[in-house]
Amino acid sequence: MTRRLTTADIDTTREAIRAAGGNLGRAAKALGLTRTAVSKRVACAPEAWPAECERLSPRRPIDPVIRSTEAVHVEAALRASGGNIAKAAHALGMSRARLHWRIAKGVHPWPDDVPRPLPRGVRS
Repeated sequence: MTRRLTTADIDTTREAIRAAGGNLGRAAKALGLTRTAVSKRVACAPEAWPAECERLSPRRPIDPVIRSTEAVHVEAALRASGGNIAKAAHALGMSRARLHWRIAKGVHPWPDDVPRPLPRGVRS
C-alpha cells in the first residue's frame, strides 16, 4: 500500500528543494530520502517544485557547434581508417557499436568519398 502525500510532505519537499537551489540530490539528503523518492514526490505533486527554482531538463540538446565539430572528427577518422568502423572508433575513443549506431541513426553521415564496408557474409 502506498502512502499519499500530505500537504506537510509537499511543503517540506518544496522548502528542501528551495534551500538546495533546485538540486534534488542535496534536497534528498536534507530530507533523509533518496533522490528518486524526491523526484517521485515532484512528479506526483508538481506544486512541490518551488516556482523560483529553475527546472533543468534531464537531456539538454547538444550545441550545433559541438555536433558539427564531432562530425568532422568522425569523418576524418573514417577516411583515415579507409572505412573500417572498428579502427575509426578506436581512434575516436569510443566503441565500435556506438560509432556504428551513430552512423545508422544518422547522427553522423557516412562520408561520400569513403567506400562503405560490405555487410557480413558478403564477399567481393
